[in-house]
Amino acid sequence: MKTPLVLLAALVWAAVSAWADPALSDHENFERGTKLHNEGKYQEAYDRYFKDLTPTPMNEKWLKDYRAEYLLSSGDAPADGNGGFKDLRPPGPGKSRKPYSLVVRLGMDVPTTPSDFSTYWKGGMCFGVEFGRKVGRLLTISLDLSQHRFPVDEKAYQDYFYALTGNPESYNIHISGGRLDITSFQEKAKIHFSGRDPALNGFFTAGLGYGWVVTHDALLTYQGDSQPAQGSSEGNLYVSLGLGMDMRLAPGRYLTLEYGGASVATKGDPTGFAALTCGFRYDL
Repeated sequence: MKTPLVLLAALVWAAVSAWADPALSDHENFERGTKLHNEGKYQEAYDRYFKDLTPTPMNEKWLKDYRAEYLLSSGDAPADGNGGFKDLRPPGPGKSRKPYSLVVRLGMDVPTTPSDFSTYWKGGMCFGVEFGRKVGRLLTISLDLSQHRFPVDEKAYQDYFYALTGNPESYNIHISGGRLDITSFQEKAKIHFSGRDPALNGFFTAGLGYGWVVTHDALLTYQGDSQPAQGSSEGNLYVSLGLGMDMRLAPGRYLTLEYGGASVATKGDPTGFAALTCGFRYDL
């Protein structure tokens, strides 16, 4: 029970951090930076506000000129009384960054816990969709819906029956169906390593929600005889952790890679897996 409590505390901390350090529009960053600049606090103006301007070519050129004029020199104020700032103009139209994002992803899963799950089911495919809102310079809160599919490992079951009976005919037993699905709906916090928008930006994710584990009906066939095996389902608390990287393809368009683990608090041992996913993020 400690893990969900730790994740809940992390989500609360992230929300408080976002409230204390909200995401600003270009116009707000420029206005606040201007105030510090006019007080002669050039480095602070750059570090706290100007460098968070949306990285368009126009903004990047403006930042380069600002660094050359005010940060790379001796630090003395320019000759005119206004610190030279009256000659500088906002680099862009002061538009707000797009706060919403949509992520669609596909990937591969590997079962990890309990041992029966990792032994008798194989790695499979997963897919998911995530809708998020940027609520801080580093933080995005999102709602995530995913499904993970694990097919039965027929060979593992044949090995089990052979170890149980010693009969080589065990390898003539065939299994159809029996796939195990894990479907999750969670609230997820994504914390980026950089508050700007570099070409590569790492991130950490933590999620808390509800997961459903469904084992589908199976049919065991041996020498023309069939024996059905009834499936089962169970739902409970779902937790996830991950690390990933966003690769900017164009403004507001990203290729996103993520590796992580998740588990459902099923009766007895939790049902867990690891996943590697690749997706596309589109800022709205």
